[in-house]
Amino acid sequence: MLTTNGINILYMEDDDGTARLVQKRLQRIGYSVKRAGDGEEGLELYKSEEYDLVIVDQSMPVYDGIEVIKIITDNGVFPPIIMITGGGDEAVAVKAMKYGASDYIIKDVSGHYLELLPGVIEKTLQESNLEKERDEAIASLKKSEEKFRTLTENINIGIYRSTIETGEFVEVNPAMVKLLGYDSREELLKIPVEKLYSDPEYRSGFKMNMLENSSTRNHEICLKRKDGAEINCFESSVVVNDKDGNPLYFDGIIEDITERKQLEEAKNMTEKLETLNNMVVTLNHEMNQPLSIIISQADMAMQDAGKESQLYEDISLIKEEAWKITEMIKKIRKIKEIKLTEYSDGIDMIDLNQLDSEDSYKDVK
Repeated sequence: MLTTNGINILYMEDDDGTARLVQKRLQRIGYSVKRAGDGEEGLELYKSEEYDLVIVDQSMPVYDGIEVIKIITDNGVFPPIIMITGGGDEAVAVKAMKYGASDYIIKDVSGHYLELLPGVIEKTLQESNLEKERDEAIASLKKSEEKFRTLTENINIGIYRSTIETGEFVEVNPAMVKLLGYDSREELLKIPVEKLYSDPEYRSGFKMNMLENSSTRNHEICLKRKDGAEINCFESSVVVNDKDGNPLYFDGIIEDITERKQLEEAKNMTEKLETLNNMVVTLNHEMNQPLSIIISQADMAMQDAGKESQLYEDISLIKEEAWKITEMIKKIRKIKEIKLTEYSDGIDMIDLNQLDSEDSYKDVK
């Protein structure tokens, strides 16, 4: 979990009501938020102080969100920026990403985006921090062996050096040992590199690609920990040559992105549940009125037919089935109140027959 205390956010929004809602929510979490009422004021604040993250609304006086992003990134520096845009403006969001925005969020009428915004901020800051660490690590890998060793003892991303032909580790840093779940550096050095990949054949293709291109950056791989658990990682590597230019080692960094992928899956599940909720609302509205009419008309028809007639029994059966459908809709309606408390364990199938009690549907894992 990212620490929010001490993180300064510059928020550009011309609507006072929306700005107060966003500021109040983010300050309650612990962020320090300074607000600008338009793009011009926002750029002046950005120049005068240092901020960890910038949030810009697209529709603003003087300079709109796209123009602000272009001005900020014009010098080649790309700070963490989140674009907030209205529904139907996905093309604007894509353009914002092109000019240097880190992420975007769609402002919906219901205000659901206010619930999603803290998660987007945390993800953006984490990715920014990791990007800085990766860049620092890759630059440092090209320095001397002594500086390389100092770096590997302190950085929180796994770093390794391996032989090219035999695929053996020459050096690993403590973060690499911890990431793969081994007890010591010495223990990990004895493990052939190819044994750490979920696909043992992967390294042969990796080797060919590295010798052809000399480097790889943020290539997604799946590794096996000592306990057999699989983790998703980004791998960035370079070829280290000897003084004659012959390939000697692979130097690389490994970043665990398993938690990030789980967060992305959780976000996708939230979007799917939102779609399901909309379907439930529509079903409830479209079905209740016709069913009420059917039941009411059935009552009147049964009175006219008389209890001794076959028609009375037939209409009674229709009424009974209509009531069954009504009860089923009541159960389906309760799906709207389901709360997902654990994404990583998956979501069980929902049995509507278990939704009769008031509490049974409150928490589904």
